[in-house]
Amino acid sequence: MIPYFLNIENAMRILILSDGIPGHVNQSIGICHMLQGETNCTFEVHELVWKLHFLRSPLKIFIRFLCSFLNTFTANLIQGLFKPIMVQDFDLIVAAGGNTMAFNAAVGLIHKIPNIQLGSPRGIPSRLFSVHLTSEKFDDHPSNIVFDITPNKYSPSNCSRASINFHPQDFILLLIGGDGIGYTYSFSEYERFIDNINEFSKHSNNEILCVTSRRTDPKVENLFFQNIKQISEHSIWFHQGGANADLAKLFGSAQHIMVTEDSAMMISEAISSGNLVTTIYPKVINSPSRYDNQIQHYLETGENLAPPPLSKQYEILYEHVTNVQDFYGDIAGVRIARKHVGWYLSEHDTDRQFRKTFNAIDDANVQLEALNAYFQALQTRETRQISPAA
Repeated sequence: MIPYFLNIENAMRILILSDGIPGHVNQSIGICHMLQGETNCTFEVHELVWKLHFLRSPLKIFIRFLCSFLNTFTANLIQGLFKPIMVQDFDLIVAAGGNTMAFNAAVGLIHKIPNIQLGSPRGIPSRLFSVHLTSEKFDDHPSNIVFDITPNKYSPSNCSRASINFHPQDFILLLIGGDGIGYTYSFSEYERFIDNINEFSKHSNNEILCVTSRRTDPKVENLFFQNIKQISEHSIWFHQGGANADLAKLFGSAQHIMVTEDSAMMISEAISSGNLVTTIYPKVINSPSRYDNQIQHYLETGENLAPPPLSKQYEILYEHVTNVQDFYGDIAGVRIARKHVGWYLSEHDTDRQFRKTFNAIDDANVQLEALNAYFQALQTRETRQISPAA
């Protein structure tokens, strides 16, 4: 399906903004491949380069702050911090990763070019993009769309084409990452997995083709290199110079893909190939703490955890808003708090009347008073529903 904002009468040129991270570029290329299936388009990758590279850390915070009240002036400020890219020569901008978001939003506004952004918002509102693709819902703006599988450049057809002239012995493809958010693999777990994969390959008569990544500990890579018995000569060892793996060729030729769970991107790429995929997870998964109660409740009951009581919701939101105000100051803090309150109250304030009132408040203390009054009204309404005679 072609997005409504694209003009497909002529060949379309797509600009991919790169932050230099291959995984982010691959996500953007995946979007372009999807569009190529619908219309005639080409794409070019251009890397964002800071003019003042030594100041990039504070400038990243500064440009995110500017996005909270983006207009032509602030957008030009953001664009001016990077070396020039001929954005106006393109019909669509696609980018992934937090380091591309502010520039994508800014040049989209300046040049009136549709833009697609992938990745969590980092405090930048979804309304600044024609489409904002995320793994979970962050914003009630209609441009924020949730995807199940991270877009990438692989598909059954292109993997099959890439593997036409690649005919090694039947093999199982083993993609080894490393420790990631919530995922920590012990050395003994790797040793046990190697024992299991050796036993499996002995009975199935499959070679094991290993591909390691930049996240793979060199000691872990060496452990697999030394101990996989039926190791394929086509294995690619990142720390031995094998950084440029042609995964499409490997995906299209493998009998089975096994992949560690530390990277959602790596899993999505494997699944998109159309091959059979098995994921490998550690004994202990430390999920982000904000999900602990929900996960534990679901495991115990098979049901989603009910929302916390209004008093607890108010306590959480009040603390969050005061932290935002304290961190960003009276002016920026008030503006940023409006957006965060909108996210929190999207289910309560269905007619958006409170958010409309709240967004007109310019004083930090008045914001807090308004929140208190709003939750008191919600609490009163809830009490009446429980006890109609009251």
